[in-house]
Amino acid sequence: MASTKSKSAYARHNGIAPLPVWSGNRERHRLSRMGNRQLNVALHRIAITQAHYLPEARDYLQRRRQAGDTSTESIRVLKRRLSDVVYRALRRDANPAEEPQIPLAAAA
Repeated sequence: MASTKSKSAYARHNGIAPLPVWSGNRERHRLSRMGNRQLNVALHRIAITQAHYLPEARDYLQRRRQAGDTSTESIRVLKRRLSDVVYRALRRDANPAEEPQIPLAAAA
């Protein structure tokens, strides 16, 4: 993995970081068109798949829509959350010594 400093830097790298867009009196965000497009497409596919098959993702998207987000905005937020999950997994895999050691008795 490239030496990304934070989950925000990783989100900028894969094009998931939100960019502010002002339209009239409403402040919105959109996704950057820059960054690693293959990572962006992979995260998009994960988000759409989760939206179809995982009840947790469906509930999250529904809550976002009820809060006033459009369908596109709610998918954008889900993609950002997935980007953060992928970043944590990459960091954990790159530095296995940083994982907390759980005793076997506590894991059962």
